[in-house]
Amino acid sequence: KYSVGTVYILGGSRALTGAPLMAAEAAMRAGAGAVVLGVPGSVHPVIARRAVEVMIDPLPETAHGTVSREASSAVMERAAWADAVAVGPGLARDEETAAVVRALLASDRPLVIDADALGMLRGAEGLLRRRNGRTLLTPHAGEFCRMTGVDARELERDRVATLRTWADRLRCAILLKGSPTLVAEPG
Repeated sequence: KYSVGTVYILGGSRALTGAPLMAAEAAMRAGAGAVVLGVPGSVHPVIARRAVEVMIDPLPETAHGTVSREASSAVMERAAWADAVAVGPGLARDEETAAVVRALLASDRPLVIDADALGMLRGAEGLLRRRNGRTLLTPHAGEFCRMTGVDARELERDRVATLRTWADRLRCAILLKGSPTLVAEPG
């Protein structure tokens, strides 16, 4: 069970329960030996009804049903346990949740950053560049533009060159969703 990879996923919010569940199920289907899904406490019953192979950690939450700053120590403990961490599906945008995401950025854990967590990266270039752990960002064009400040027309003029530039600048691998989907790594 634990010999073929462990994955921790931080996601979900009161209004967004499907995305973290799909991410956890995808990790299991891809062959992870153990998957733990960290979600706000109020989301736990909804997810638990559908998740049969995934362990679920109910976390402290804000009044709006997002992961609260109080969850930081539990999140960091689970992240230390995992071989890889995915953050973002259904997370929702909240300043307290963003503080938890920034704590993960400061760790050396391999990270896959998706969805709402990407929106929390605007202005966090320094944290990304200083990371010791491998990092994969998975934005669609709109998320990429919000995250980087690049104009959508500029991105579409030369997606390959723009993606290469930002992969080098952020020192991260970037999977830019779209047609075609592109992947760039630093260098």
